[in-house]
Amino acid sequence: MKEFSALLALLFGVSIFAVAGSPLPDASGKRQSMESIPVYTSAPTTCPLSVSDQCLPLKLLTWNVNLMTSYDFFEFLMWWFGSQDMNDPEMRAREIAHYMSKRDYHIVALQELGDQYLRDVVNEGMRQAGYYMTPVLGEGWEWLLYGRLFNGGVVIYSKAPILEMREFVFPMPAGNQGWCAVGAWYIKVPTHSGNLHVFGLHLQTVQTDSEDEYKGLIRHYDYLGEIKNKLNIPSHEAVIYMGDFNSDAGRKDGESKGGEYFQIMLETLFSRQAADFTNTSLPYSFDIHSNGMAKGKGPHQGTLDNILCDRRNVCPVSGYLRILQANQTNTRLGVLSDHYPVEGILYFTKE
Repeated sequence: MKEFSALLALLFGVSIFAVAGSPLPDASGKRQSMESIPVYTSAPTTCPLSVSDQCLPLKLLTWNVNLMTSYDFFEFLMWWFGSQDMNDPEMRAREIAHYMSKRDYHIVALQELGDQYLRDVVNEGMRQAGYYMTPVLGEGWEWLLYGRLFNGGVVIYSKAPILEMREFVFPMPAGNQGWCAVGAWYIKVPTHSGNLHVFGLHLQTVQTDSEDEYKGLIRHYDYLGEIKNKLNIPSHEAVIYMGDFNSDAGRKDGESKGGEYFQIMLETLFSRQAADFTNTSLPYSFDIHSNGMAKGKGPHQGTLDNILCDRRNVCPVSGYLRILQANQTNTRLGVLSDHYPVEGILYFTKE
C-alpha cells in the first residue's frame, strides 16, 4: 500500500498520505490516566491557595512533522523529481515521539502524519507515554468517494481522556493539496474547572501564490468558523485552535507583524494568539535558510504554525508561545521536520 500511495503521489504531484489504522493498544508502557487535565481553564480567577498545585499552566504543542512516506525507493524518487529530502523518516518518527513524550504536554496536535507505518511508530511512542489519541483525519472510503485519495494527516494526542471527538474534512483545497482530506479534529477533554475544547488542524497550503490558493485558504477560515459556531460551546469554557494555518503570523523573536491573511483569519475566527511569543523563540516556524528539509520550498520564511484562542470564550491571562529548535537528532540533515514545533505554556489563573 505504501508503494502504491507513493506512486500516486509522484504521478499527481501531491504529498503521500497512506491509508491506515492504528495498532491495538500495547499492555506495556505508562498507564493512561483517567483524570482530567490538572489545570484551570475557566474564566480568569485568582488561584485558590488550597489548590495551588492545580493552578499550573496548560502545556500545548503543535507540529507539522512531514512524515509522509516510509518507503526508501519512493523517498529517492521524491528527492530526485521533487527536491524533497525526507531525511531518514523512520528515525525522525522515533525521535519526534521521544521529544514530545519527555516534555509531558497536555495536548499535542500533529500535521502531515500521513504514512501508516510512521504513524504507528509515533502512536506507539505516545501510547507508551500515556496519551490518548484520535485516528488520523480523513481516512475511509467515504472520503475516497469525494476524490480525497489521501488522508489529512492530522492527529491529536491528549493526556486526559477524550470525552468527544469530531472529524471535519474541509472543502477541497486548490492545487496539489486537493487530493488530501485536510481539515480539523475537534476534541473535548476534561480539566479541573470544566472542559477544554481543542481544534487540531491543517489548512490550505499556499505554494504558488495563486489566487485560487488564497481563495481556498479563506474558504477554510469560513468553514472552521461555521464549525465552531454550530458546536454551541459554552462561553465559559476555553476554545483553542492549534496547527498549521498556512497563514504567516510574521517574525516571532520579539517583533511580530502578521500578514494580510493572518489578520483575516483572526477576524473570521474572532481569535487572537493564545499568548505572545518569547524573545527566545526562533523567528519563524518555517525557514528555508536555517532548515535543511525546508530548502527549495515556499514560502521562504514565515510563522505558519500557531496556537490561537477564541475571544468569545475564555483566553489565557498569561503565558507564552515559543518556536522550538527541536534539532536533537541523529538524522542526516540534523533536523526533525521542515517545520519547527510551536509550544504554548498558558495560564488561565491569576497569581
